[in-house]
Amino acid sequence: MSEYKGELKWEVQTATASDEQLVGELLGAAGLESPMAVQSILHHYPHLEGLSLSPDHNLETLVGVGPARERLVQAALAFASRALHQQTVPHGQIYSSEQLGEILVDRFAGIRQEQMLVFFLDIKNQILCEEMVSSGTIEASMTDQRVILRRALVLGASRFVICHNHPSGDVHPSSQDEDVTERIRMSGQMMGIELVDHVVVGGDDYLSFREEGLL
Repeated sequence: MSEYKGELKWEVQTATASDEQLVGELLGAAGLESPMAVQSILHHYPHLEGLSLSPDHNLETLVGVGPARERLVQAALAFASRALHQQTVPHGQIYSSEQLGEILVDRFAGIRQEQMLVFFLDIKNQILCEEMVSSGTIEASMTDQRVILRRALVLGASRFVICHNHPSGDVHPSSQDEDVTERIRMSGQMMGIELVDHVVVGGDDYLSFREEGLL
């Protein structure tokens, strides 16, 4: 395992309940129990895939759901999304490639468009800022590398980590991924800003350029 200098600040928690139990508990806790609604939601969203992307008022049209349960589910999804976002910005020093990868698997779950996150760090790996720099292909994300490096200079960052997802689920980097990563690494190096890692997330897996010896 490739470790960054610094201590681990929190642990990843995993859910052991089934999808049916989770949806049932959610509705039951609000006094909106409905086996029909649970089955309807799971039928239209197997393994809950795509549920977070469901358009407003789409759920209420499902058999047994209705407006009240639709609002409850949407609120729960928004709550979970915000909690996961905050979880990716721990206080203190950054953690290992493994822990970052595991957290980002949850962060990118259900995202169908390629996105890129950048963590800007100081010399002690303290996170100064986390920013979503783009949505689209990695080439589009990093065509103008000056955007990322200029932001690093503004923040006074000494290091940075880039992370992006592969909606296809395949974490193996393409030749384009490797080429773009090397270009921004070299550009940063000339400016005295170190690219610490590039983490690629796909499905329930991740790949660290640092761990794989690609950086």
